[in-house]
Parts: sequence; C-alpha cells; structure tokens
Amino acid sequence: MWKLISSNPFRLAFYFLMWVFAALTARELWTLLLTLPAFLIVIYNVIQIRSKNLSTDDMLWFCMMMFFVVSPCQSINDGYFSSLAPAGNKVQYKLPEMYAAMGIVLIWLLGFTFGNARFFAPKKTKKQRIARNVRMYNTDIYLLLISGFIGTVGYIFFSGGLGNVLASRRHKESVEIVAYGFLAAQVTSTILISVIVNKSWKFDWGFLLRSGQIIILLICYALMFLCLNIWNCPRFIFLGSWLPVAFALFGGKVNYKTSYIALFIGIIIVMPILSITSRSGTDALNDLTFGRSGGSAFQVQEVDLFDTLVHAVYITKKDGFMWGANITAILLFFVPRNFWHQKPIVGGLVVGNDLHDHFGAGTPNLSFFIGGDAYLDFGYIGVAVIAVLVGVIWARVRHMEIRYLGINVPDLVLLGFIPILVRGPVGAIIGYLVCMICCLFLLYTFFKGRMLAMGETPVVRRRKA
Repeated sequence: MWKLISSNPFRLAFYFLMWVFAALTARELWTLLLTLPAFLIVIYNVIQIRSKNLSTDDMLWFCMMMFFVVSPCQSINDGYFSSLAPAGNKVQYKLPEMYAAMGIVLIWLLGFTFGNARFFAPKKTKKQRIARNVRMYNTDIYLLLISGFIGTVGYIFFSGGLGNVLASRRHKESVEIVAYGFLAAQVTSTILISVIVNKSWKFDWGFLLRSGQIIILLICYALMFLCLNIWNCPRFIFLGSWLPVAFALFGGKVNYKTSYIALFIGIIIVMPILSITSRSGTDALNDLTFGRSGGSAFQVQEVDLFDTLVHAVYITKKDGFMWGANITAILLFFVPRNFWHQKPIVGGLVVGNDLHDHFGAGTPNLSFFIGGDAYLDFGYIGVAVIAVLVGVIWARVRHMEIRYLGINVPDLVLLGFIPILVRGPVGAIIGYLVCMICCLFLLYTFFKGRMLAMGETPVVRRRKA
C-alpha cells in the first residue's frame, strides 16, 4: 500500500487539496463528515492508477470526487439545496433522507470497487494487444470525409432540418434515435481523421500540407461544429463528442497533471458558462452571476447529483419502489414510445418531473446518478447488485484495445463520455453512446483486415499507384 501511495504523490496531493477546497467552501461543517467515507473510497481507487497520462480511471474518480464530495459540501444548507433553487426554497429535506442518499453513494462506490478489482479484468498478452492495432492509409481520409458528410446530412434530415439543429436547447424539438446514429457516424469519422493527421504531422509535415489533409480536417471540424456547438447542445454532450477528437489530434496522450488542473478549472468556470449558452445563447452571459443563492464564486454550479438522490429517497418513501420499471426503460431505450405507449419513464425524469411540477424547479431535465436508478427500482439491494455488475463491465471494457495507428480510439470515446455517464440520467445518453459503439464496431470490421505487424511503426502508409 505504501508503495502505491508513494508512487502517486501528485494525485494524492491534488485530491487532498480538493477536499480542503470543499472544506473551505462548505456551508455546514458536518457535511465534511457526511462525505468523508466517499472521499476515502475515492482515494483508495486513485492510488491504484499507474498511468502517467490522463486515463479513464482518472476521469471517473475525478467526477466522483466533484459530484459526491465537493458538491454536497457546497450545496447543503439547513436541509435545503442551493443547486435545486428555486425548488430548494420550497422543500426542506430531513437528515435521515440525506444519510440514506449518501448510503446509495457508498454502497455504489464499494460495489463498483469490488467489481472493478483486478481479478475480474481479462489478462492480455503483448501479442493480443498488437493484434488489434489497425494500419491506415493516406486514402482512408477521403472515405472518412464522405462518411462524416453523410453523417452530417443524415443528422440534419432526421433532426427536422437545419433550423432545429441550430436552435438552442430551450427551443429545440426532440429528435429520433436514428438521428444520433448519423451524428455518431460523423463524430467517429472525425476522430479517425484526427488520428491520421496526428500521425502524418509527426512523420511528414510536407505530405500533410501537399495532400490537403489539413483542409479535410478543418472541413470535418466545421461540419461537426455545425451540429455540436456551445449554443445548440447540452454541455456534457458537447464535451463528450469533442474531447475524443481533441485527444486523437494530439496522439491520445495528455499529461494527467495538466489535465487535472484543466478539469478543475473547467468544472468551476467553463461548465456553468456552457450551461447558459446552450440554453439561451451568449446574450444570457450578461446575466451570469456566480454564487447563485448565496453561494461563492468557487461553488460548483449546475451539479445536482446528490441533491436529486436525496429527492429519490423522498419519492420512494412517498410512492414506493418501481420494481424494475426504471431499469427496463433504460435497457429498452431503442423502443419508440409510439410503439410502446406504456413505456416507463426513466428515473431521472421521475425525479425531475416531481421537482418541476410540485416544487418549482426550473426544468425537469436534471442530472441523476445511475445508482439512483437502481435505488428507485429495488432499494439498496438493487444498488449493490448493479454496482458490482457495472464494475465488472468497467474492468473488462477498459482493458479492450482497438488501436488505430497505435491510438486506442474506444478508450478516447469512453474518456469523453464518463462525465455524462456519471452525471446522467443514463436513460437520456445511452442511445447516443450505443450509436458511437456501433459505429466504432463497424469501422473496426471494415479495417480489421489490415493489422500492424509485430514491431511495425504506427505511421500512415501511402498507397502505391
């Protein structure tokens, strides 16, 4: 254990400083004791991380720290939650409800940690890892450009036209799942184009300029920005789509120290701004005020995971459990409500609608943790079982490697999606994520006939005439 601790001094120091930050900005000191067990579980998992670059585990536990340690300390105030204002001004929660909600968090973290243990992870040899390293040619960029263009056109068409695509979230009409399939095709194509450009500039700047790859890259970025920008899409979807592209362009490796600082600044400053611009445009920035509801300039804004967990406990005390209806709705997300009129509403909307309809919340579209979904269905037993299952799946997924020119593209996609998967509601994002996974699988099926040989340099090859 000491060896693990001594090998991660920066990570430990950073998380300790985050805890100090939570203590300095806490409204009530007892919340530090409430969140202390969660903090210790986070620390245990953080010291297991060995990577010198930002990893999926780094992103996961950073989100857990912010959402379930820092945010509760800052938002709990005499039984009210500032992040649910104006709802927080109308409902005062009791301490047992807060303890019960933290119980959901702790059971989930412990179950996930157990499921994520190393003996559940598959063992891979170097030969097996090399076997999934795809060779790419310079001409592939043109096929990917066509794929990205088709994805853009399809997304615009199935979203109801360009006007609806460009509309802010407040005025945007809902789109069908097929539209997200085309959007996923556009994003995955852009990621692979970024991979090709990265390898080209590392080995041959002249070829990169002569072949027009820079122009193609900019065209794809423009098409993607048309569909996914700070004015027309949720901020977590924006980041989940653009982060893999940015990481791919820089080779898939970003120093974790720099990334930690950037993530902290991003969630304190950038994310609140994106929340406003995506709903009401840049003009609304004139009304931006930090420290809403009496908070400070350093309060984590628009993060209400623990708050909605407390309300989930409140709802189950009043209405009872959902007995599987919630999980069923998540798993069968692809079934349109037109065909299944009695399709259950996912837990995030159950909680959000109750806060919106009865307690004056400004929107039913609130964040909701997957542990809350499990609790709404089966209580603490459901939380424990699903947490272990998700932990096992996580252990196996993060050991899967499908590399393109040495860059693990599925890992980059997962890295971008972790914040929105943790924030939830999962039922609202799972469709887009599954579409991304399907596109990655189709691309791998298309390219898997040309794997890199053992020891071959991951460089873009030029097709001979």
